[in-house]
Amino acid sequence: MKVLFVPMLEGGPAHLLPLLALDKMLKHTSAETAFLVPRKQQQVLRQGGVNVLDIDHVGFRSEVPAYKRFGPDVVVDDAGMTTGAATLLTGTPRVAIQRTGMFPGGAPRNEKHGHSMEISAEDLRRKWAGLAHLGLPEPKAFSDLFRAECKIVPGLPSIEVLPPPLQDDPTYCFSGPLLMDDFLIDRLGGGGRWAGVNPGDSKNFAPLQKFFDRNRRRRRLYVTFGTVAQPTREMYDCLKFLLGNDAAVVSSIRLDDLTTVQRELFFYAPYLPMHFVCSNIDLMVHHCGSGTYQYPLIHEVPSIIVGTQCHDRDDVGMRLAELGAAVYLPGPGENETFVGDFKRAVEQYFAGEGGFMAEKKKSLAALNEEVKRTAEAFDLEAVLVKAAHLSAERRHPPH
Repeated sequence: MKVLFVPMLEGGPAHLLPLLALDKMLKHTSAETAFLVPRKQQQVLRQGGVNVLDIDHVGFRSEVPAYKRFGPDVVVDDAGMTTGAATLLTGTPRVAIQRTGMFPGGAPRNEKHGHSMEISAEDLRRKWAGLAHLGLPEPKAFSDLFRAECKIVPGLPSIEVLPPPLQDDPTYCFSGPLLMDDFLIDRLGGGGRWAGVNPGDSKNFAPLQKFFDRNRRRRRLYVTFGTVAQPTREMYDCLKFLLGNDAAVVSSIRLDDLTTVQRELFFYAPYLPMHFVCSNIDLMVHHCGSGTYQYPLIHEVPSIIVGTQCHDRDDVGMRLAELGAAVYLPGPGENETFVGDFKRAVEQYFAGEGGFMAEKKKSLAALNEEVKRTAEAFDLEAVLVKAAHLSAERRHPPH
């Protein structure tokens, strides 16, 4: 079987790493795999041992020729905006990664929240206008862009909750977290981009380890907004609050104008080895991006989730709070008391009174067990075969 992976064209690592994780699952099978990516990403992927098509991915105009050249039996994409059109036009089976915010029939918990990908009905019409002459059905909703024979949800059924009509749909498959190990960026040519890692030895986390060792008697936190979401002024105030309370903070958010004492308590790096950091902290503060919230689950680290008014993130954050694994705080854009709420949440975690921390740890342990069960039950090859079979049935229905 030949499998072509297509990441979101304008997406960051969150839409590439899950496909790399799926590709890794097929390494010791008979499947032949390849990636279709923009020219600027091709060299680093090849350095990581990834098979990349020599086609500059620019959208629909490059996808169809790529299918003709590689001849995939199945296309697997993560938020590919034009992949639905390309697979329909060529009759190629599609497996789409879907998350909260992409499910057909789903609705935001807060109707004022938008999607982080910011696709309006007008945007949909504009994107599809150039394809109207091909006779393809025009998408009426954002979720229509991700129709596929089979769908992979890179999470857990208890967190990425499917709308009721889809809960018994056998074409939805939960994979558990689709992440890679901490050395992926170095293998892909990132090396020195990790300020927290000695570029001379990708497995030497000495600078970070020294920071954690030096602060082993303090509360240690990791604060990140990923690579896309931007921290607000209030979030900078919260970082200063943590440092002012003798907490040691690792962060991908740059913080200037620190005192000598604060600099000793603060470790900044734009890219950080997530597994290593999460195995050395007491509390994580994050925005609940799909490529972020999985790490504290795996390492059973409680979280404070800061809302961004994007329902694909915030709805998951609210769900984690319901499950007892985190505290969710609406973001500063819709919460005038955000800084005060943040301080109270931190103090509650640090105090650990009334079984608060014990409740969080118990919930995280249960979710970690679900991670293991879900990942163990996931069979990528079976999903690919099912997608090809369903596509064949659709194109050649039995009489």
